[in-house]
Amino acid sequence: MNITFISDTHTAEVELPGGDLLIHAGDLTYQGRTKETKKQLDYLSSAGYKNVVIIPGNHEVYWEAGHVPFRRYCEERGIICLVEESVEIEGIKIFGSPITPEFCGWAYMRNAPVIGYSWEKIPLDTDILITHGPPRGILDVNPSDERCGCPALRKKVEEVAPRIHVFGHIHGGHGVVDIDGTTFINAAIMDESYSPTNKPIQYEYYGNGV
Repeated sequence: MNITFISDTHTAEVELPGGDLLIHAGDLTYQGRTKETKKQLDYLSSAGYKNVVIIPGNHEVYWEAGHVPFRRYCEERGIICLVEESVEIEGIKIFGSPITPEFCGWAYMRNAPVIGYSWEKIPLDTDILITHGPPRGILDVNPSDERCGCPALRKKVEEVAPRIHVFGHIHGGHGVVDIDGTTFINAAIMDESYSPTNKPIQYEYYGNGV
């Protein structure tokens, strides 16, 4: 299966190659208002993919507040939106969560005492894990050279050991690294100046165990 990974498009429409599966790891918009939401969903649904899976990010403020019926908009366009839930596509088990550590009161953020409850929802048989933010220590360095990933998420990922863990949120961490059998992908399209300079990441997913 040919998979394209993107994240943090913030209404930008980058060129996509088309294929079997497109995964967007959150921050489709700047605030999640209706106009920008529909614009991004129209773009993703017409990009030439058999399946499209997305999660919200911390910028989808109006989604979490319930002011925008984002699930209905997704369903109307054939897009799967995961909010701490799973879907299986052609035998691949995918779990998606928008949760990130608390910072400045953005959407889908949780503080340290409770964020672990969100990670406990990740099934142990997950093949592809989608979170908006990174785990601690992996593609998570901000412009101030600080590690911004979630320690509790890192612990859970080590337990689950998915084939792929894709995220964004920290724009400067864009890239791919393999650690202990898991391919970690920071798929942020925007750089730290909110310019869409990073390229989508392509991955050829073969059957589990291959």
